[in-house]
Amino acid sequence: MMKRTTEKRCIRNDGKGWQCKGLKFEGNDYCEKHYLQRLPKREKEKKKVGKMVKRREEINGVEEEDEGVRKRVKRSQETDGVQLEKEEEGVGVSKKEIEAILRDSEIERRDKYTISELVFSLKTAFRFKEFEEVAQILQMREKKMKVEKEEAEKRCCKLLNEFEEKKKELVAVKEMLQDIELRKISLEDEVWGYRKTCDELKEKVTRLEEDHKVVCERERRSEERVITLSDELKKMNKREREIMFVLKNENRDLECAKRQAENEIEVWKKRFNELKTNCVLKTESLPQLKIKEEVAKCDLKRRAGNEIEVSKKRFKEQETNCGSENAGFPQVKVKDEALNCDRKVYASAIVDFARPSLAKAGGVAQFAEERKKSESAQRVIPSEVTGAPEGASLSVVKIKKEDGISKFLSEFRKLKGNK
Repeated sequence: MMKRTTEKRCIRNDGKGWQCKGLKFEGNDYCEKHYLQRLPKREKEKKKVGKMVKRREEINGVEEEDEGVRKRVKRSQETDGVQLEKEEEGVGVSKKEIEAILRDSEIERRDKYTISELVFSLKTAFRFKEFEEVAQILQMREKKMKVEKEEAEKRCCKLLNEFEEKKKELVAVKEMLQDIELRKISLEDEVWGYRKTCDELKEKVTRLEEDHKVVCERERRSEERVITLSDELKKMNKREREIMFVLKNENRDLECAKRQAENEIEVWKKRFNELKTNCVLKTESLPQLKIKEEVAKCDLKRRAGNEIEVSKKRFKEQETNCGSENAGFPQVKVKDEALNCDRKVYASAIVDFARPSLAKAGGVAQFAEERKKSESAQRVIPSEVTGAPEGASLSVVKIKKEDGISKFLSEFRKLKGNK
């Protein structure tokens, strides 16, 4: 393609690497602009060449005429010599007849002679008749030349008129050419602008194609990510269902524990009333120290009842908070606290029922120490309630549950953040 374009381009260059970008005009080697610029130069060159050719032809014609005249003079001299020899030999032909024959032949030839040949023949002639013949020939030629001159003048006038018309046409054509050149320049500017815009549009198209590829790649990645996230969501929903099932079971266990705690509270109330009646009965017989111990014991039991009521209130508040913050995700800490609270009450009740002698004979300090020991002993949770192995403490199970739930919540929050 580059070779074809270079073959069709104009030859005009400056010898330093620049070359005209225009195309060839009507089979010429130059474009239209440079072709019109070279027309006057070519005309001048043609005129110079014509003048040189004319000069050479004139020089060659004069030389040829001189050579022809010399040849003819030699021939005439040779013929004269031949005639004299024949007369001397007496061939039988008279001298007048020979001259007549030569004259006729020379007249026919003289019509074809040039003026320089005729003048040269006059120089060599010695007779009057030949001079008259030459004069007649010259007159005839003069008349012909006059006629030809008139015809040439007429033709010259016609040609002058035509030349003037052509001049006018040439002026009009030049004006048209100027207009065409102006239009051409404007069109070249427009073409250059369109080419520039075309290049800019090509660059924009390439950029848009690259952006489209990037967008397609991002879309593909986002689709893959959506698929993976949907799978993870399914897994999370499955895990949530499992956790909900576990939490429902735990809620049931907690409700059972709550009922047990309420029953224990009622038992404690009954026991408190019994102790109160016993205190009223024994105040009359027992000394003042025993009365004080019983009063302290009653105060401790009242405090235990108040603690149970506070724990119930906290449990209810935490249940309401869990329902408002995460529907279906109650906090396990609240449940564990409630369980601990219920188990403490249960353990204290067991101790009181198992050792009624403490209420009668033991002091307040001894009762507090025994209660602490019973609480530390009863912290071991049965395997049926917690699902842990036998002998596992409540704190260990609580820590394990909290770690698992915290991990699950952190993973769930990360997935929500990625969405």
